[in-house]
Amino acid sequence: MEFEEVYRVGGGPDEWEQLTEITGVGFDAAGNLYVADAGTDAGVRGLKIIIVNPAGELVVKFGRSGDGPGEWRETGGQMAVLPQGRIVVPDAGHWAYHVFGPDGDFERMVRIPLRDGQNKDPLLTRPKMIEERNRVIMAGGEHGFLSHLPMRLQEVRRSVSPGRSLVSVGPGFGRDLERVVFEGADARVEVLVTGWAPSGVSYGTAFVPKFLFAGLPDGGVAYSDSSGYAIKIADPAGEVRRVLHREFPSRLVTEEVREDYRAKRMEAARAELEDMRARSDELGQVAGRALAGASPGAVERYLESAIKVEFYHDIPQVDDLWATWEGTLWVRRTPETGYPSESTGVGKLGKAPSPIDVITVEGRYVGTIAAESAIIPSAFGPGGLVAVIEQDEMDVPVLVVRRLPEPAR
Repeated sequence: MEFEEVYRVGGGPDEWEQLTEITGVGFDAAGNLYVADAGTDAGVRGLKIIIVNPAGELVVKFGRSGDGPGEWRETGGQMAVLPQGRIVVPDAGHWAYHVFGPDGDFERMVRIPLRDGQNKDPLLTRPKMIEERNRVIMAGGEHGFLSHLPMRLQEVRRSVSPGRSLVSVGPGFGRDLERVVFEGADARVEVLVTGWAPSGVSYGTAFVPKFLFAGLPDGGVAYSDSSGYAIKIADPAGEVRRVLHREFPSRLVTEEVREDYRAKRMEAARAELEDMRARSDELGQVAGRALAGASPGAVERYLESAIKVEFYHDIPQVDDLWATWEGTLWVRRTPETGYPSESTGVGKLGKAPSPIDVITVEGRYVGTIAAESAIIPSAFGPGGLVAVIEQDEMDVPVLVVRRLPEPAR
């Protein structure tokens, strides 16, 4: 399948095109592209947002750290673009969402609502700030967005002993998909759907079924929460109206699979270590100092942590899920002889070539994009637009905007 290139952003001669780390991408209804780049200014890590028109030309670039309205303390690089062009940036440091207009002008701040067990105690609040920074968010309509926290802090307690204060944290699975609605000065959060959570497994267990979701144009959501190929279609109230299935053989986790997976994780961990040593940015400098002071035994223990994992009993069949602007589903399968991609952990595995099924929410199978020509979309836009992050010959991120053929939209 051919994907026509429309334009690309990054690696150009102008200063605004010098991208460092793309952490958020979105389109609005007019086809404008929004890019969140967590780069550095004068050696300080920050977040810049770039708006590009449908011709690939700069509209505006904005964003800076600070304590005032529209300035951020701890964003985590997240951004949601609402259909009419409003931009929402969660900021755990301010405990609020910054809202900007499509011209980049700051409009207002909306407070993040406090949850059970939260208070003004800085020691107890800090883990909750970590939660907010690690949320997965995406546009969910003109008045809010969808939010999912992959890891929830189950227990946050203060214990005080002479001379010190501690917080104990117990990580667990988060399977709630929330709708965050802006009403007045405070956001309102409502649980839209709750995915199935396997019992008896820890957060770091390999091959646990992912909780994947994609917002639909009608305000509903498509999601996957099990090892099988089953995509649930929920309406705007969160009621599941249908389940889309495809039948593929299960892949049980044998001892041969465990050994092969551990070998690939160790290979990836060694590559990560070499990459950290080679980086020249602020993070690389910090990592370089830490590695220079580490003993050989400490480095080996770090590498060995990549393979100290428990295993779920079978390998999930769905590795990723997206919805186009029109609402057609893209379902990325786990590679037939490979493993699901991973976003956290030492030696995490990246996305290997894999086919993508194109299916309507009504269940009509449109076709499959072969593994060798499949792309990993960062955002879908109107008129078949799709943005894909690539790396140039200097390993600098470049955002390529393509146009999908009609059947894939």
